[in-house]
Amino acid sequence: VYVSGSHAYVADRYDGLRIIDVSDPTAPVEVGFYDTGDEARGVYVSGSHAYVADWLDGLRIIDVSDPTAPVEVGFYDTGEWARGVYVSGSHAYVADDYDGLRIIDVSDPTAPVEVGFYDTGGYARGVYVSGNHAYVADGVDGLYIIRNDLITGISEEGQPLPRAFVLKQNYPNPFNPVTTIEFSLPHASRITLYVYDVAGRMVKTLVNGNLPAGNHTVKWDGTGEAGQPVGSGVYLYRLTVGQASLSNVQTRKMVLLR
Repeated sequence: VYVSGSHAYVADRYDGLRIIDVSDPTAPVEVGFYDTGDEARGVYVSGSHAYVADWLDGLRIIDVSDPTAPVEVGFYDTGEWARGVYVSGSHAYVADDYDGLRIIDVSDPTAPVEVGFYDTGGYARGVYVSGNHAYVADGVDGLYIIRNDLITGISEEGQPLPRAFVLKQNYPNPFNPVTTIEFSLPHASRITLYVYDVAGRMVKTLVNGNLPAGNHTVKWDGTGEAGQPVGSGVYLYRLTVGQASLSNVQTRKMVLLR
């Protein structure tokens, strides 16, 4: 299960992905579901997409921008039995049983592609990514701690990591309904990236977790925390790295025109 905003996303094995409104924790109600095809074993939500480890059907990528009508936009056949998934930046890390850890580039959710793997030796059952390490639970060999260049943010071209923390201006701007936000991290950090309205009310959580050093890209689709479209206007996006301080927070404006 993964909770984002007011919804809980449940990997319900043969019943696929179930989406539960938990805005009132005393009275949860199902608002949507998606039949993933095989056995939904794990789920991670990032932005407007749910990433489901779906046993023999590999990684399924579901657009949940409208939680009442989820739709699959992409998939990747990992080869074995996808048991768990964790998304960090533009990569999905899949615990794929006999095939170990599979690393999938999901920068384009409609066309995921494998960019790396590590054979854990036994049966990879679960995965968690923190900083520059992936922690994999292996059913035979116990805990594997794995580091590689995809996690630490070293580019394929050998370019150096960013020297400073930078939040760039979104593009396009103005936009309707999707815009892209880019930022750079000189080292692995815990970050938050939130969208606010001009009254200071939080509208959307874009990132809340650990990211590796490097250049990162996040898209905002003009929806609020519950997946509903928000109105035209000026919005702020604020990036905080580590503990909030003047040196660790950057904010920019963007304009949504519907």
